[in-house]
Amino acid sequence: MLGQMRTTLNVDDNLMGRVRRAAAARGLTLTALVEEALRELLDSYEATPPTVAFDMPVVEGRRPPAADLADRDTLYEYLEGRR
Repeated sequence: MLGQMRTTLNVDDNLMGRVRRAAAARGLTLTALVEEALRELLDSYEATPPTVAFDMPVVEGRRPPAADLADRDTLYEYLEGRR
């Protein structure tokens, strides 16, 4: 078994009431219910990594200019629309 860490969290009173009732209904301790919920949440995050939206600028009639990715200053100029 792995070690355990004691910690303090500030939880909204209404939410804590729901947690207590859910734990009691399932015959679990608060710790067991919170650990289970955290594991499920983190597993769902790992199963579906977040996506980052990126808008590629569209230039009518021609391709966007190419940038040397190794040239950081020029790349920033392209990204900021200064080129």
